[in-house]
Amino acid sequence: MLTFRALHFGHAECFSISDLKSHSRYAEWLAIAGTDWNLYIATHEMSFSTQSQRQAAERDAARDYRPEFSPAVSNPELPGLRTLLLARAMRTDLQE
Repeated sequence: MLTFRALHFGHAECFSISDLKSHSRYAEWLAIAGTDWNLYIATHEMSFSTQSQRQAAERDAARDYRPEFSPAVSNPELPGLRTLLLARAMRTDLQE
């Protein structure tokens, strides 16, 4: 049985492996994984999302999983992605 643990959550408008490898904590992640082959990357595509929506998703994931190499959630009072998406949907309904 494989065991995985979250080390970091982040967001990007455009994701690339070269950006990942230039991350300041990449060497630490690699030390934990042992090799590049053991370091797994998961992505969640959010097509047409705004930066604030991606930041909210990052905050929600960090709040739920508490990854080892992500900073603590600095402001838990900020709205999560679900709240932002609901607000956006409600505004769209009002405009129609």
